[in-house]
Amino acid sequence: MHAHRWWRYRGSSSAPWAARIVFVALALLVQPLAAEEAAQPEAGPAGALKERAGAFWEAKVKQDYAAQHGFLEPKLRRTMSVTDYIKRQGPVQYLEAHVDGVKVEEARGFVTVRIRFQVKLVQQAAPIQQETVVHEEWVRRGGEWYRGEGAGRHEAGALPR
Repeated sequence: MHAHRWWRYRGSSSAPWAARIVFVALALLVQPLAAEEAAQPEAGPAGALKERAGAFWEAKVKQDYAAQHGFLEPKLRRTMSVTDYIKRQGPVQYLEAHVDGVKVEEARGFVTVRIRFQVKLVQQAAPIQQETVVHEEWVRRGGEWYRGEGAGRHEAGALPR
C-alpha cells in the first residue's frame, strides 16, 4: 500500500503551517503580476483621451501656451492664433492638475480633472489659491482627441478657464 508521502502529515501540527507557507508563496507570486497589470496604461480611445487630457493640463501648469493651443479642436485653432489664445487666459496660474477619470461615447469624451490654481489680482497682496474639479468635453477628429472652446464646467463656483 503506497500512500502519498504528505498524507502522513494530515492531522499533524505541521499541516496548517505548511498550508500557510504555500498560501504566502502563492500570494508573493501573484502580487507582482497584479501590480504590473495595474501599472499598464488604459488601452484604446479612453487611454488615448486620458493621455491627451493629461498632456494638455501639464501644458497649463507649465504655462506652455503654444502646446495648449495645439490641443484645441482644429476648427478653433484656425480661427484663434496662439497670441489670441494667450490674451484669453486671464489672471489664473495653474499649480497642479490630475486627470481623475475619462468616459468615451463614440467621438465624444468626458474628462474629470482635479486642479489647484491661484488667482493673481493686482489689488491683492497675495494670490488666492483654490482647488476645484473640472468636467471637460473633448472630441475625436481623425482618430485624435481635441479640446473644444468652452469645454470645461467647474464645481464649487471656481474661476479657471
